[in-house]
Amino acid sequence: MVAKDLIVDASKVFTPPHQDVVLTKGSVGQVVTWIPLHDIQLDNYGISAIAGSHKLGLLETQHSGFGHTVKSVLISNLTSEYLTLKFGDAVIFSQYLVHHTHTIGGFRMALSFRFNDMSDVDWIDRSYFVSFERVAVTTKFDDNRDQPPTDNSHYFLK
Repeated sequence: MVAKDLIVDASKVFTPPHQDVVLTKGSVGQVVTWIPLHDIQLDNYGISAIAGSHKLGLLETQHSGFGHTVKSVLISNLTSEYLTLKFGDAVIFSQYLVHHTHTIGGFRMALSFRFNDMSDVDWIDRSYFVSFERVAVTTKFDDNRDQPPTDNSHYFLK
């Protein structure tokens, strides 16, 4: 959910042109499914994508407040398209697709799912690595439950 009054760090909300593969590091064939829970128009923090950019493979990045952005020289001649969507539409795209979010809006709520290929040999060799921290690991409690496991087991699927 993105709402104007809830934004603490805009650099983490309004993503620059990026590829999800840099963060998620899932299977090579990972796909992302993004489902808005209301109509997405130009005034509610929608997303734009560069059609066909997933065919370019992994693009060189540089650091940004978000974490990374595709080097602008690599996509400067490509056109980004704003995705206007209806409630319940689903956008399914490769983790290699270059996309970004818009800073214009007041509210957005959407679901995002990532699907990996469980038979991908490279992903199996990386013990089905998952780069996202578990909520239980990053949430603060009054006891030691906010401490990450010392064996890094929270980075792997069980």
